[in-house]
Amino acid sequence: MQSPQEGRAFEQLRKVVAGHGGSVHMTTKLSAITDPSTLSGRDFDWATRAELDLLVRDEAHLPLFALEVDGAHHELEPEQARRDRLKDRLLKEAGIDMLRVRAADVAVAHGTDQMCAYLADLWFTAQAFHEAQERGDIGPTEIFIPWATLRPSPLGGMEPMTPDISVRVMLHEDQARGLLPISGTPSVWSRYRDDVGLVDVLALLPIRDELCLISNVTVGLSRVPGVPPADIAEEVALLDLGRQWISYSQGRPEARRLRDLGDQLAGIAADDGWRTRGSDGVTFEWVAQHLTDDLAQQLWAGLH
Repeated sequence: MQSPQEGRAFEQLRKVVAGHGGSVHMTTKLSAITDPSTLSGRDFDWATRAELDLLVRDEAHLPLFALEVDGAHHELEPEQARRDRLKDRLLKEAGIDMLRVRAADVAVAHGTDQMCAYLADLWFTAQAFHEAQERGDIGPTEIFIPWATLRPSPLGGMEPMTPDISVRVMLHEDQARGLLPISGTPSVWSRYRDDVGLVDVLALLPIRDELCLISNVTVGLSRVPGVPPADIAEEVALLDLGRQWISYSQGRPEARRLRDLGDQLAGIAADDGWRTRGSDGVTFEWVAQHLTDDLAQQLWAGLH
């Protein structure tokens, strides 16, 4: 890791991991913690040379999870994407989770360094939950819900650990004050692209007339115990919507006309890979009013 961005990510990550009793290691050889002997030819040669951006170990120096900061070439170059999937597979076979941060999108909404630290904190918290469940301290039917998990706030007291909660509260409060006249609940769709290890999320927030805020986010398929990658992508999309809403409230031209998004929404409705993650009845009526009732029904049908 050479760039200033990667250096900041390392420092943020180091502080969080130390708080959980772990340590962070840079440029670890992949073959030092996995078994590439199942590979052959050029894949074997590559695996013996490949390195991990960051590796987190526990107090006994055992590997827990790896974290990679992926630039645009990880998606655009087929061979790089194939090797990423190969690296993920070797780590999974070794019982080591992989957390991937796609720098281009995450940096807009959260900051890559903060996102790395958040994913690490989320991993440790989820792992502690499941370990407590195995000990019988938590009921076997309980589900780990990040937004319902509290942690100490830097300002004192406790706060939800997921960063999008503050955005959701802001939107609902602004709606109650009449600043957001249509709906304070964004509608969200997600799509997994397992072949390239990515998940896409689109979040739509109507604001007035036919104007809306829209966030398109793509993140890597991070393996956090019990947390779907689409949940993480949705958090990033909500952070982006919050940034857009603040900017729009200050007079900057962030909003878009719904009819300019008709083709994109129609593509989502027609693609079997997209799924409805959450909907708002006001948004449904708003889409039907400004586009077509058929398209609105397709988007909210939940059939995909």
